Amino acid sequence: MHHSLLNLRIWLSLATDSKLNLRCPHQVQTFVAIQRQAPLMMPFSYIHLNCQSFFRCCASYLDYLSCGTEKISLFLLKFDLMPTPASLSAASEPKRSPKQAVPEALIYELDAGNPIYYKGYQDVLSGLKNLDDILGDSNLQAWLKLHLGMLLHQQLQPIGYVITSGEQGLKLGKGRRRDADIAVFRAENFVLSPNYSSLPPDAIVEIDVEADTSESSDMTYIYRKVADYFAFGVKQVVWIFTSDQKTTIFTPDQKPMTFDWSTDIQVLDKAKFNLNILLEEINQ
Repeated sequence: MHHSLLNLRIWLSLATDSKLNLRCPHQVQTFVAIQRQAPLMMPFSYIHLNCQSFFRCCASYLDYLSCGTEKISLFLLKFDLMPTPASLSAASEPKRSPKQAVPEALIYELDAGNPIYYKGYQDVLSGLKNLDDILGDSNLQAWLKLHLGMLLHQQLQPIGYVITSGEQGLKLGKGRRRDADIAVFRAENFVLSPNYSSLPPDAIVEIDVEADTSESSDMTYIYRKVADYFAFGVKQVVWIFTSDQKTTIFTPDQKPMTFDWSTDIQVLDKAKFNLNILLEEINQ
């Protein structure tokens, strides 16, 4: 799904969850103003909607809420809301304030040519920490990566999938590089080589946020990374949060769904895991 379509669906899902009356221009205008100043999930500027045009098409959009990507595209074109590639790129690229030179070892990912640094990199630059202090996983994160990878391998390898874990590098395109904690590739999309993969996995499992988000928010980073994954060809992203023991499932054509760790989590409808049950192994 095109980034603008995904962002529109996310924003409108957020508006619906906030019980916003899409037929009321005043409510829409107030909600837009709030989102522009204090985005809850994603900066509203990513969507590039003109307010007055949005008022005119609010009612029409209600007819499209249950439709697929093709009809949403027609809807955007009908009301001249589809951003040009140039305007979308200019609006969505992360804003970076001037900084001192940062060593390449502190760069976690690349987004539209802009570096995304590891969480805690500023402490390294100021001398409060060294590089090793910010690059390692916690005991829980490392254990989950290993055991979830093993569990998915047991279920998916016999039916033609390859599972990688650690930091699977993905080369999404020029100036775009992402790292995945666990990746589920179809065998034909996986090449054993010393390079990052330029072919997409079918599913990705992420554990917490390793990127510095001091200039935005964790959720802004997550939704942007998920949008990049979907544009690359990934079909499902499962994001595990260890601090509050929640798991969120993202798919291109549905609203994100969040579950407790007691819930069975389906991966590509071909495998499943339950984090509470998995953790019982180490507590026995």
